[in-house]
Amino acid sequence: MFDKIPRKGLLIPGLINFLLTQGAMGESWTYEVTTTWESKYVENGRNELPEGGIFTAEALAEYKGLSLGAWSVLGDSVDYKELQLSAAYEIAFEGFDLTVGWTHLEFDPASADDDEVFLELVPGHIGGFEFTAGIVYSFEAGGSFLELTLAYPFAFMEEKLTVEPYLQENFDFGYRTAAHDGLSNFQVGLEASYALNEYVSVLGFVSHSWAQADVEREGLGDVSWAGLGLRASF
Repeated sequence: MFDKIPRKGLLIPGLINFLLTQGAMGESWTYEVTTTWESKYVENGRNELPEGGIFTAEALAEYKGLSLGAWSVLGDSVDYKELQLSAAYEIAFEGFDLTVGWTHLEFDPASADDDEVFLELVPGHIGGFEFTAGIVYSFEAGGSFLELTLAYPFAFMEEKLTVEPYLQENFDFGYRTAAHDGLSNFQVGLEASYALNEYVSVLGFVSHSWAQADVEREGLGDVSWAGLGLRASF
């Protein structure tokens, strides 16, 4: 179904083929391919589609801190397609990791394409908790979106099963709305992964977002959604 994306349908398999070729030439590349179904397409505390959910496909390659990725979206009930191409570099410092990156976004039906730059800071674990601060800047919108996430991962069954509850506070600074800067939405969720073997895992999540000032100004409210997927790593 993902080959229906106009003009871009061969990008993901083409990227996978290129990365596999590069991996054959070197020994340090690692790869992930992930497919998911999500009951709704929720971004920044907003349900982006009038009805239904989405199918997604992602290919990701990493080499010594450098990551290259392609992520596509297809609506399961409405005519919607999206493609994101990204490149990022992770720098490890003593006590924290810093990732800087770029994403190019293309949308169908016709909508203005966009380019974004992002920055993510991950301090070391504090008492088992994982804290992440990430900010993205959109050149099309001329604004930024800040996410602050606190998570606590659990491992069971000799680490075959991992479960990670999280809390996330989000702030909008001209990214989604120009009329208001500040609180966007507060989100909670539970993510799980079960390793079927050395290479393949089953994924699942449930999430809920409470609307705050920025979302409420658009006349929108709370939203809940869930998803299932498969991930292959090699």
